[in-house]
Amino acid sequence: MNAAPAQLEPNDAPTKARPFRRAVLRGLGVVLPPLLTIVLFIWAWTTIDGYVLRPIENAVTEVMVFAGMRSHVKDGMPADVVIENIQVVDKRNQRVQAGEIVRQAGSVQAGVANAPLHGWRVTAFDYDGTTYVPVAGNRWVPNYVYATVKATPGKLVLPSATARDIYEQYIRVEYLPRWRVIPVFLVMFIGLLYLLGKFLAAGVGRMLLATFEGLIRRLPIVRNVYSSVKQVTDFIFS
Repeated sequence: MNAAPAQLEPNDAPTKARPFRRAVLRGLGVVLPPLLTIVLFIWAWTTIDGYVLRPIENAVTEVMVFAGMRSHVKDGMPADVVIENIQVVDKRNQRVQAGEIVRQAGSVQAGVANAPLHGWRVTAFDYDGTTYVPVAGNRWVPNYVYATVKATPGKLVLPSATARDIYEQYIRVEYLPRWRVIPVFLVMFIGLLYLLGKFLAAGVGRMLLATFEGLIRRLPIVRNVYSSVKQVTDFIFS
C-alpha cells in the first residue's frame, strides 16, 4: 500500500515571487541614487531660477527698458523732421511724396494724422541718422529694434504690441539671452556663496548666524519646518 505524499510546511513552499522581488529591489537600488540625484539638482535649479535669477533678470530688464525708451522711442513724429525723410505709401503701397501731405495739411504732424483720410500710410521716417517705424499707440521705435523683435518675437504679437513690449523683447533678445545670462549668473552666484561661506566661518558671521537661528527657534511653526529643512540640507551638503 502506497504511502500518502508528505505535506509541505508553509516555510518549505517554493516561492517564485522572491527572486523576482529581489531582482526588482536590486534594480531600484541601482537606478534610484542617480535618478534622485538628478531630480534634486533639477529641483534646486528650478528654485534658484524662479526665485533668484528671474527676479534679477526682470529688474535688469526694467532698468534697461526705461533707459532705452527714454532715449530712443518717439511719442509722435518730431516737429523738426525733414519732409524728404518721411516715407509715405498709398493703398497700393506706391510711394507718395511727403511734401504732398504736408501741403494739404499745413504741417508735418497734421499731415501724418490726416494721412489715413487720404488712404495714405506713413511707414517710416529718418531722424538723426536713425530710421523709425510706427507701433501701437502712435509711438515710433528704431527700425533695428523692430527688425530684431520681428525675427525673434517670442510670445509677442507684433501688430498689437506696444513700444514697451517691443523694447522689452529687444533687450531680452539682444542683451539678455539665456545662454549669456545663465553662465554669468552662475559665476556671480557661486562667488557670492563663497564670500558668504567665508563670512559665516568667521567669528562675526558665526555669531550672526547663531542669533538668526535663535530667533527662528522662537517661532512656533517656523522652527519645526526650519529644523527639518536644516537637517536635510546638512545631510546633503556634508
